[in-house]
Amino acid sequence: MADDREYAIINQRLVEKGDKERLRAILREQLIKSGWRDALKLECRRVVQEQGLDNISVDEIIKQVTPHARATIPSDVKQDLLNRIKEIVQNESDSF
Repeated sequence: MADDREYAIINQRLVEKGDKERLRAILREQLIKSGWRDALKLECRRVVQEQGLDNISVDEIIKQVTPHARATIPSDVKQDLLNRIKEIVQNESDSF
């Protein structure tokens, strides 16, 4: 896996060229199409009902739901995003 410095450089390049925002939009669309977003909403509702609306903060909901959210991202969505990032990085390195 890339070290922190490599990650920072890649992230900076993605931001500078506008690719990061484009990738976020693609990811958001894929997650909606896959039903992940709706499933996550249901999980949030479940957590709130379990804890009680008056007994839980937004931060606590996020803390409880995040592991579930990360674990349930469809593999094909993760793989597509990874492939897109690899392609961008490869194109960047070819230009040097």
